[in-house]
Amino acid sequence: MRGVWRNVIISNENGRPYKQLYGHLRDLGLTPDMYRQKWGLPDDYPMVAPDERERRDFVARQPASQRRGRGRPRKRRD
Repeated sequence: MRGVWRNVIISNENGRPYKQLYGHLRDLGLTPDMYRQKWGLPDDYPMVAPDERERRDFVARQPASQRRGRGRPRKRRD
């Protein structure tokens, strides 16, 4: 599909790359369905770049204990 690359999706509204279009469309007052209809895109046109979707799927499949690791370490309870 034109405008869908491995790591970004190019917006038809302003031509800028995004990992996901949801926030961009919300700022424009559009829903994904309205965006697809406006530009004549198929119903299965992605709103998230393929690499970003794979990363999210991978993180979601990890146990919660392995998802930690961002930010400050937890304080130990003695």
